[in-house]
Amino acid sequence: MVSRRQILISGVALFAVAAPVMPAHAAGEASAVVTDFGDHMLQMLNNPQLSPADRQRQFGALLDKDFDFATIGRFVLGRYWATATDQEKQQFAPVFRDYVVQSYSVRFGEFGGASFKVTGERPESPTSIIVGTTVMQKNSPTPAKVDWRVSNGSGAPKIIEVIVDGISMSLTHRQEFASLIERQGGGVSGLIAQLKAKINVAKG
Repeated sequence: MVSRRQILISGVALFAVAAPVMPAHAAGEASAVVTDFGDHMLQMLNNPQLSPADRQRQFGALLDKDFDFATIGRFVLGRYWATATDQEKQQFAPVFRDYVVQSYSVRFGEFGGASFKVTGERPESPTSIIVGTTVMQKNSPTPAKVDWRVSNGSGAPKIIEVIVDGISMSLTHRQEFASLIERQGGGVSGLIAQLKAKINVAKG
């Protein structure tokens, strides 16, 4: 089970997905993408003048710029991706994106004073690079270890996996969605409807 600490850190780190091809020459670019995301995230979190709605909009813009939601969506659907219709696949990616923005933006208030540091990077394989970071929360004496996998399969380096203290956040979402489908039925279209309902409830 994912602990509260991992859930909170994932508000900065987000979630993980399987890695597509990434040429080795993008190594320096991988750290640059992670650094850019972390720096802008913390600037936003530590800006007391931003309203919750403004934070949510800025968070969504950061995700759109630095994360590959098409790849992420395929992974979190797991085996259900193969059985989904073309229409369901097209509908899922934006709904999943909105669900992530809504879910994690509401936790922003708990990250005041957090710090973010890139500790290094390593080639995981010829197709992927891992960027290591630490995230220190104001009220926690122990930094979280956050590893990011970056790919440029879409033509530019994008974050496609984050592992928080050894826990894959993408696998957490994948298990959550599989459970929702199995309990409620309806396949991918049923999952989309459930995610939309969760988004609307959160909006009030």
